[in-house]
Amino acid sequence: MLGAIDIRPLDENRLRLSKLFLRNEFQNKGLGSKIIKLMESEFPLIKDWSLYTPYLNKRNHHFYEKLGYIKIGEVQVTEKLQLFKYEKKL
Repeated sequence: MLGAIDIRPLDENRLRLSKLFLRNEFQNKGLGSKIIKLMESEFPLIKDWSLYTPYLNKRNHHFYEKLGYIKIGEVQVTEKLQLFKYEKKL
């Protein structure tokens, strides 16, 4: 197993990427970008994608932004956990 992906429906037109991770030895090889592109192509009717990522994880921010996701908000989950919300319209 090299990682995992979890996609959740929000409604008939929107999906949320709940989890995406790769084991360390598979990172920085372009696999994450390929997975995101495949994910989006597998659901051609979905035009609205969203996800949350920890505010301190700058690598995630860069990764999603280079794939066209735009930061649209912030959510304070607990005193120590803040998430950035990203969205992509296809």
